[in-house]
Amino acid sequence: MIGELGEDTIYGGKEDDLILGNQGNDIIWGDEDNDTVLREDGNDTLFGGINNPSNPDKDGLDLLFGNEGNDLILGNQDQDSLSGQGGNDNLYGGKNDDLVDGNGGDDLLLGDQGNDTLCGGEGEDTLYGSLGAQTEANVGEEADLLCGEGGDDILLGNEGNDTLNGGSGDDILYGGQNNDSLIGGAGNDTLWGDQGDDILAGGTGNDLLIIVVNSGQDKIIDFQDNQDKILVSLNDNLDNFIPFENLSITQDGENTLIQFETQVIAILEGIKADLITSEDFF
Repeated sequence: MIGELGEDTIYGGKEDDLILGNQGNDIIWGDEDNDTVLREDGNDTLFGGINNPSNPDKDGLDLLFGNEGNDLILGNQDQDSLSGQGGNDNLYGGKNDDLVDGNGGDDLLLGDQGNDTLCGGEGEDTLYGSLGAQTEANVGEEADLLCGEGGDDILLGNEGNDTLNGGSGDDILYGGQNNDSLIGGAGNDTLWGDQGDDILAGGTGNDLLIIVVNSGQDKIIDFQDNQDKILVSLNDNLDNFIPFENLSITQDGENTLIQFETQVIAILEGIKADLITSEDFF
């Protein structure tokens, strides 16, 4: 199917479709089965599939390409591949394991359910690994991969054991629940694992590493003395900082333990305890 020039509304219907929207601001539904949707210029809305009440899990493996313009792309059910190309796009993976790539522009990427891979590309992007609440049956099972790549990005893993990589730029990484791995990359990054036993690697630059009491035991694997800073808080609001003199800094083999009262809240891998002073804390 090929759209006309101008603003088109195209409905693919059942079976495997190849749809070219052409120019203009188009609305395109792929519906069921495995659809490929290609776009040229314009601010478009692309739907990979439409929920069928009689078969809610039947949607198809969709390929959705927004190209230039500020696009809204929704994968819906099944394992979809979404690409925003140029423009400031909103991409929503939906259920199952999706591949979502913002490419150029300042994009918003939402993986939702499943083990998703989200890559922001160039620009200042915001990535959410998951949105829905976990149940007792699937707690900790989801594992998303979030890559900010270029630009000053915000990455939020939320539920599941996620891997967040900020890439270049001054990024903000938030792991959320469960045991996450946060990699800042180049730039002055902020890393907050939150709940779970997380791994924090700031990379190059002057990084801020956030530790919250009673949120797990985090491991900081590349702390740069006199360069990175550690912020220790009593709560998630980050409005009740714990001063350095209330912390215990001790050597444990080749690592340094940061302890508050009876709780080890963080491990500095490969760091000598006598190097850690109040200057290393926020």
